[in-house]
Amino acid sequence: MPDIISHMSNAHIDEESYRKIMRFLFELIKEKNMESMTEKLCQRFKNTDEPRGWRDIAFCLSMLPFKTEKSFKRLLEGFPSYKDKVLEDQVFKYLSDIIAKGRAIKPPKPEMKPIIDEFEAKLREFKAKGDEVNETEAKVISAVKKGGRKVGRKTGSTLAGLNVKGVPAPAKARLQSDH
Repeated sequence: MPDIISHMSNAHIDEESYRKIMRFLFELIKEKNMESMTEKLCQRFKNTDEPRGWRDIAFCLSMLPFKTEKSFKRLLEGFPSYKDKVLEDQVFKYLSDIIAKGRAIKPPKPEMKPIIDEFEAKLREFKAKGDEVNETEAKVISAVKKGGRKVGRKTGSTLAGLNVKGVPAPAKARLQSDH
């Protein structure tokens, strides 16, 4: 199944059609295979460089039931493979949906609460860090575009090698030569 997910993600299928196909396929999967599916999907994040692929994998993860402590443990164990992907809003949303799904299990399973809480804390922590980096990057880009040099840089810092979208190369060169 993970191979099908990857191949479908790489095919030129719009995201809505992809989701419809995946919903259908996930209805056919036996629940006993879900924990290994979680692990394999988490590993797929490592091999995917495109945000579309990240969204597709996160969507597929959100289709899994996550009814046991073991399934959340697999998700947590795989976190290093996708922690940098939670910056993508849809990826964060799909992973947050998994948390909601785990909390909605009736009757609640007390052994799941700590692991769900741990996963949620990690997810929010990396999302917050990413948002902070994006905010700082936006400020720097804005300052560079305006031609301002007061961007709060430390003495000895450099922007050498920084590829800033929307900033003409001469401006980057000028910034780099100021050090």
